[in-house]
Amino acid sequence: MARKEEAEQLLRSGLMPSEISRRMGISVASVVQYLRTRIGEGALRLSETYFHLPGTKREVLERASESQKVKGSLDVQLLTEHRLTVDDFRFYKDLRSRSAFAGDLYEHVSETELALHDLVSKTLKQAFGDTESGYWRKGIPEAIRKKCQERREGDE
Repeated sequence: MARKEEAEQLLRSGLMPSEISRRMGISVASVVQYLRTRIGEGALRLSETYFHLPGTKREVLERASESQKVKGSLDVQLLTEHRLTVDDFRFYKDLRSRSAFAGDLYEHVSETELALHDLVSKTLKQAFGDTESGYWRKGIPEAIRKKCQERREGDE
């Protein structure tokens, strides 16, 4: 198993980046790079990465984040008490950004839309046949067929 896959597996098992770095004998920066590589390869999503962090640790990191907003500085003692590091906090903050979740949410919605399209198409073809005179004419109301035709003609 390659090192990046090992880092991914350790994350999936619920370890924080600092714990993964100790276990693998590498820097946290290397762990983060491996995980980002796996995200870039499509093996892992940003939101998925966030949810692999243990819930109790995420709660502490969120408290530290809120405290930082109020006090203007990071409560390192809070992190240390819960066996977390500043590197873990930075990693968490990067994952917690709105854009990380927005991109993944778009992907989930898009995948759902495609799956629904395939399901409806398959169901219509099974019920009315695979030809235009079948599923298209018998399964799709005329008004919708006309609207589809208008859109098709207007599409470059």
